[in-house]
Amino acid sequence: SSLAGGNSGNRGLCKQPCRKKYSIDRKGFETLSYKISLSDLCVGEEVLRLAKAGVSSFKIEGRMRSAAYVGAAVRYYKDIFAGASVQELRGDLSDLKRTFNRGNYTRGLAFGQDKGFLSSDIQGHIGERVGVLCDCKKGSRYAFVRSSFSPRDGDGFKVIRGGKEETGGGVWRSFYPAKQGGFFLPMSAKYRDGDEVFVTSDTALAERIARRKARIPITVKGEFCAGK
Repeated sequence: SSLAGGNSGNRGLCKQPCRKKYSIDRKGFETLSYKISLSDLCVGEEVLRLAKAGVSSFKIEGRMRSAAYVGAAVRYYKDIFAGASVQELRGDLSDLKRTFNRGNYTRGLAFGQDKGFLSSDIQGHIGERVGVLCDCKKGSRYAFVRSSFSPRDGDGFKVIRGGKEETGGGVWRSFYPAKQGGFFLPMSAKYRDGDEVFVTSDTALAERIARRKARIPITVKGEFCAGK
């Protein structure tokens, strides 16, 4: 970023060239994709191995993430260190995926070369898979999503086909038609039966995480002196 446009990532001005599409002059790599886009870091329960090795402080990735992401990430690692059950940790990871998830996660390089180190097909947040499209009829106003997920007004979704995020998505509204076994999204000409549907904005989750905020009473003493 610094060399290409004078915007130094080390000074908070990065233009994120790593999140652009590139092709490589090499057989089998000519197709445009996110060739140097890193997956998001999440070492999960491997954090216990790092602690055992002597690491005493951990930084949670997410400099430009939402408050919901911070809340979900803190809870996930807190529960790992507390010895939470497999079911609890599975729920924590689900929450984390829904707050930000660029094509699932990588454990980085601390545990060997991770096959998911790069996210070449997914650049943005895709959330968590909740269903699949069916009955996508040409001319229909809505596409049906077969799912056990119960959406709330304002929930956002992304439609993925073949692991790529170029199919589109939509926002669920409470006035959409109702049907057992799933929910409806506004129809798009790009949709096809079998496309996967991911929730990218879960309003119920955001509210649940917001309620966890801890408020600790503090006392502040200040001295203000001229010339100091």
